[in-house]
Amino acid sequence: MPDVDMLSKIANVLETDVNILLDGQITTTDQSEIVKQLAKINEQLTIKNRRYKKIMKTIAIILLIIVIFGILLVILNIGTFISISNSETTTTVETMIKEVVR
Repeated sequence: MPDVDMLSKIANVLETDVNILLDGQITTTDQSEIVKQLAKINEQLTIKNRRYKKIMKTIAIILLIIVIFGILLVILNIGTFISISNSETTTTVETMIKEVVR
């Protein structure tokens, strides 16, 4: 059996009387009060879950945009690199031709 302080803390957490904890009997008025509290808790959890889903959806969209932006940067960088490589090759070939022609 827990001591009085522990029973008092448990009763506060459960929002009930210590007598109910000791007796184990719940009256009908207590049952209706418990049902109201459970309905309130259920409503709060529903709101919290909706908010959580909305936040996760927003984070997922932001991450997706960042990934797409990164992929586009890589693609554009590769395209630029190939273009520069082709320009250097073309310049080198032109220089070689000019030297041969001289």
